[in-house]
Amino acid sequence: MGRVSEAHFEGKEVARVCLAAALKEAKQIEAILTLEKIDYFVELENLLTGTGMLATSPAQGVAFYVTTGQAEFCKELLVEAVFRQTVVDD
Repeated sequence: MGRVSEAHFEGKEVARVCLAAALKEAKQIEAILTLEKIDYFVELENLLTGTGMLATSPAQGVAFYVTTGQAEFCKELLVEAVFRQTVVDD
């Protein structure tokens, strides 16, 4: 199915699977999840950009949420598609 509203997941346990810092990444991740017919929703999330001790610039990223039952599969898909840096371990 692909992107749905957060209300679609009412009563279900969800997990954040990744956090895309760039719009280009977010669009590519959306395409992967949609192609695999995985229901997901997104939320804007605050993050810090930069590297190491210099990570001080505030920005927003796109967080992707799926049901907990699909979380590990989605993380594996994203790692295979070279989005390892976006995958989160919550």
